[in-house]
Amino acid sequence: MNSVIVLNADGNYINTVSWEDAMCLLYKGVAQVVQEGKRIVRTVTKEYIVPMIIRLVKQVRAMYGKAVPWSRQNLFTRDKFTCQYCGTKVNAKTAQVEHVVPRSKGGKTSFENCTTSCHSCNQKKADRLPEVANMYPRKKPYHPTINEFIQLKMNDLNIWNLIK
Repeated sequence: MNSVIVLNADGNYINTVSWEDAMCLLYKGVAQVVQEGKRIVRTVTKEYIVPMIIRLVKQVRAMYGKAVPWSRQNLFTRDKFTCQYCGTKVNAKTAQVEHVVPRSKGGKTSFENCTTSCHSCNQKKADRLPEVANMYPRKKPYHPTINEFIQLKMNDLNIWNLIK
């Protein structure tokens, strides 16, 4: 596991960061370890246990405010890294953003118009409307709520199994 969950000082989820960034936050005294992981990093003179969850020492303003911001990574998390046309699992490197209504036909880049796609399905649908391509997403695209997104992100990182 390369990601570390970052909690605000009040315990609310903020984001995930790389283990390297998490170690920097700990070294600077900006964060504290909540849950240790199993990974060990060694330097010439010391050993450090990489945390699974850290909490910031000082409260920061919530990043999401009232809505989850659109990003490729957030879209892939919402769709559980699964092609919404054929159901194939994809990874962060092979996943592609598919616009249900193509941008050339007035479609916007938003949670309500984008889905995760594998390369072959993205090429097959191309720049066509779902009716023309006869390809429809398995789930209707939607904007996830913050709570739903946090649950998806935690499941994506398999945190629930590690905490229990």
